[in-house]
Parts: sequence; C-alpha cells; structure tokens
Amino acid sequence: MSRPTSRLPVSRLATVGVDLLGMLAGLLTGIAGSFFQAATVTVGDVGLPLGLVVSLLASGLAFGIPGLVRHRRISSALALAAWLVAVIVLSLPRAEGDLVLTAGTMSYAWLFGGTLIGGAAAVWPYGARAALGRDASASAPRRSP
Repeated sequence: MSRPTSRLPVSRLATVGVDLLGMLAGLLTGIAGSFFQAATVTVGDVGLPLGLVVSLLASGLAFGIPGLVRHRRISSALALAAWLVAVIVLSLPRAEGDLVLTAGTMSYAWLFGGTLIGGAAAVWPYGARAALGRDASASAPRRSP
C-alpha cells in the first residue's frame, strides 16, 4: 500500500515563477525599505523606529515565503540576493552627491538586520521540516472508527 504524499507535483514553470516572484519581492522590499526605514513616530519625547521595524518585517516575509512555498533554501537565497543588489545600489553615492542610505544608525540597522534576517531565511531547513511532518504523520497510529 502506498502512502499518500502531501506534496503535489509542481511544474518547472511554477518553480521558476515562484523564484522570480521571490526575487521581485526581495528587490521591491529592498528599494521601498531603503526609503522607509528612516521613518520614525514620535511618542512624547521618544522617537520610535516604526519604518525600520515595518521594513524588516516586510523583508523577512519576502525572504521566507518563497522558501516556504518551494521547500527549498535557494528560493530564499535568491530573494536575499535581489534585496542585497537593491540596497547596495541605493547605498552608493549618485553623481549629484546625494545618498538614499546615509551613514547613520538606522541605515546600518537596516543593512545589518536585513542581511541577518535574509541569511537566517536562506539557511532555514525548509525541506527537512516538510519531511519531518510527512514522517510524523505516516508513523502515527491509526484509530479505527
């Protein structure tokens, strides 16, 4: 008797599509987050880095969702690579001399935090978790009705 599998067969086009969408999400969150990370909300006399928190959360989703969909680390790594391209380009000075990511605490927290979250998403054991879930459900005792 064969065990039912929880995964459906996936076409090559769907696989490439998920990876391309993940890269697009990484690129867009890198661009949008680079502009939005400096936004703060002042409560009383304290400035809360709401833009940085929202940008890092959005980037974490952009890194993690492709890996969860495909059960592969490479999907998250591709999203991280696109994110890194965006933030590195935006940290370079333009011909006019202006910068999007200046040398400041918020910019460094954005660069370091995003890279750390992306690295964690790229090494997360997506396939191992899926295999563990299948093995655990296959070895569970069956109850008779």
